[in-house]
Amino acid sequence: SFDGHKKFALTHLLFLAEKSFRNRTVLLLTHEFNMVFDIIKVKIRDINPKPNAYFLNTKNGVLTEKEIQRDDIATAKAIANKNIASDIDNLLKLVYLRREKEIDDDKGLVWNMASSILHKDSVPTIRINEKEKRNMTVDEKSDATQLIRMNIPNFDYDTEYQKTQNIEFLLNLYNSSENNFEKLQVFRIIKESNSENPIVKKFVNECYHIGNDYVCQLNPREFDTVPQFVIEKCDEELITIIDS
Repeated sequence: SFDGHKKFALTHLLFLAEKSFRNRTVLLLTHEFNMVFDIIKVKIRDINPKPNAYFLNTKNGVLTEKEIQRDDIATAKAIANKNIASDIDNLLKLVYLRREKEIDDDKGLVWNMASSILHKDSVPTIRINEKEKRNMTVDEKSDATQLIRMNIPNFDYDTEYQKTQNIEFLLNLYNSSENNFEKLQVFRIIKESNSENPIVKKFVNECYHIGNDYVCQLNPREFDTVPQFVIEKCDEELITIIDS
């Protein structure tokens, strides 16, 4: 519950001040990523002994830990670009491409075309405001397609749109996704009206849009930053879709 200045002061008092835990072993448990960022990325050379950080995760009753290296902490933009270049389905690449454009506050043709697919629009649209949008012109669609192909060479709007209409494909993509962040993105496409569960809805919206705390982060493809209980709630909602 501490703000940034108080967290910095605590880090200083614990590890850097004259009467601190310097030269002693300290076990610090926190859900606050900024503390990890400060200790591992910024102050690592000043703390003795050298600090180590681990990401703890519980899935299906099994607790795992993964070491957080200094290079694991990167800007959201760098992580988005890395994931766009990875071997994943183009729908997921569009998720990261949309995030990359939102980080730059560039809601131009690429952002609008990616958003159109993720919102399951049969034709690409331009968002005018929160409630209004219009269809892209032929030239806008052509320009947007060429720009996206600079990152996703085999991109085709109609092909990706058809994926959003195929519930079997989406469920397979959801089940085969290896991390909870991408599962949540696929869940959002499937549940066009979003979840009625306020906790799930909070995580869906926070993962879909860029916030101030996303300047530096861990790669969600390498560290499961979305809690497993959220995905379990998504699983429950998807079962009702399958049954219906």
